[in-house]
Amino acid sequence: MPKVSIIVPVYNVEKYLRQCLDSVLNQTFQEFEAICINDGSTDSCAQILEEYAKKDSRIKFITQDNKGLSEARNTGLKHVRGDYVFFLDSDDSIHPQCLDICHSFIQKDNADMVSFHFSEQIENSLLDIEKITYKVTDNPLSYFCHKSKYRVLSSVWSKLYRVELIKGVSFIPGIHFEDWPLVCAILAKNPKTVLCKERLYFYTQNLNSITHQQRNPKQIQDYFCGLKYVVGYCKSNGYSDKLKQISHFCFAPILKQQLNHCFRADQSVQSKMFQEFAMELKYLDEQGLLYWHHHKLSRYLKYRKLIKKV
Repeated sequence: MPKVSIIVPVYNVEKYLRQCLDSVLNQTFQEFEAICINDGSTDSCAQILEEYAKKDSRIKFITQDNKGLSEARNTGLKHVRGDYVFFLDSDDSIHPQCLDICHSFIQKDNADMVSFHFSEQIENSLLDIEKITYKVTDNPLSYFCHKSKYRVLSSVWSKLYRVELIKGVSFIPGIHFEDWPLVCAILAKNPKTVLCKERLYFYTQNLNSITHQQRNPKQIQDYFCGLKYVVGYCKSNGYSDKLKQISHFCFAPILKQQLNHCFRADQSVQSKMFQEFAMELKYLDEQGLLYWHHHKLSRYLKYRKLIKKV
């Protein structure tokens, strides 16, 4: 049985897929399975996956109709056999010691999760694991998007998770920014977390990604959907006491980001974006989760002004 299950959603990434899979096969840690979900690709991804699956039995692939990134990852979660779960996007790659380092730390400190950094430049030089400095915390929420070298990123792929930690959570279908709600739900469980500052994940800038699209109301709606998921998950699973902390460390920076999106949006959609954002603020206020001391005062006053317009 594999110790680590790597979930790789695949959709029309023939340009990058070989590099991604090679980085998996080049891992110094060998006890893994790579579950690749071909999400209705129309390019040569299916042929590449079949080629790699024949080359190495640890590479497995599932083919489904195109359902989007969230559903592809959810499909992968249903087939996990390992003790730990790792998410890798198919246009990205990982350091050859990524799994080795994460598995070593999670075992050494009996942790539930390892969080690390990323780079947009590939660097495959081997590291001395014994010399890597890291920090262990039982309160990873307080490090969410922190500005220090020890921080928990909002991305799902910057971590190795104990499989039990993933149970009961899933990705929201049909939205963008699908990573952060799942990460927040996991952090609400107070997992013992190793914070590592090493750049073990190599991220590829995709000009077709949501972050490069013109700002539009759907983006605000998707943030709102994610926020409601986190609130609902916490209230339904006995983590209501974590919501104040989540409001501080998770919701506050995400609200700030959305406000900036609204201000920078094209005039043709700006009014609609502010309306959508005001609905989200009103929901938080009604839930008792819009604390003035979690925000810069001028920003909080702007939120109150928007709420009054709803």
